[in-house]
Amino acid sequence: MNTIKMMIMKFQNPELDFEKDPVPTETEIDWTHNKGIKYWNRKKYRKAIEMFQREIAMDKGDYFGHWCLGQIYAELGHKKEAREYYEVALQNAKKRYEEYPEGMDEEIIQEITEDIKSMKKGN
Repeated sequence: MNTIKMMIMKFQNPELDFEKDPVPTETEIDWTHNKGIKYWNRKKYRKAIEMFQREIAMDKGDYFGHWCLGQIYAELGHKKEAREYYEVALQNAKKRYEEYPEGMDEEIIQEITEDIKSMKKGN
């Protein structure tokens, strides 16, 4: 199981001990996110955007879907939209980290911050 998926599962299920308990099956949020990644990798941007928007609708405090949308819009050259999604991703990531620091890697906040800085530089 990848680190991000484990982190999300720990946040959603803090009572689980992943050392002892069986790994839970993929949640609807995970499925939607993974589908978005698959579409994005295939450059099916409209479908990827739709999947990440669904992910956001399922989790109002989401940062990961916002961050992915920011990256897609940046890739497409839509800097204003990219910046807006990055800003929400950063705000939500900071809030999630404050609420559950052991369930989230602080480096994610740094990476989102770097993406915002690159947008301000015009890259």
